[in-house]
Amino acid sequence: MTEKIGFGSPQEIMEHLREARETWSDEILPEIIHSDAQNNKYKVRAGWFVGVAADVSILLDEGFITGEKPMEAARELLDRYSSGKLPACPRTTAEDIATTNRLIDIILRK
Repeated sequence: MTEKIGFGSPQEIMEHLREARETWSDEILPEIIHSDAQNNKYKVRAGWFVGVAADVSILLDEGFITGEKPMEAARELLDRYSSGKLPACPRTTAEDIATTNRLIDIILRK
């Protein structure tokens, strides 16, 4: 049996991170997408960055991210996007999304 941590097992959290990387859209729409929108699975949303940071934080704290490069990527991602570090007004850029995708890929060892 897999031990549960935080919001699920390490495997479930890793799968949630993989889904955030692979199934949410990279498209940057001209309008702001809110969490209660019918189709809200856009990486442009601050909620996506916070969710990714939460998954990475749990996995790192619990020792499920190992290896020098994945651990460095996890720390960089947390440094950029942990609570309180997101910019208050600036809109998400394609570079923000690409950088975060790249860091997730390293963490997932893609």
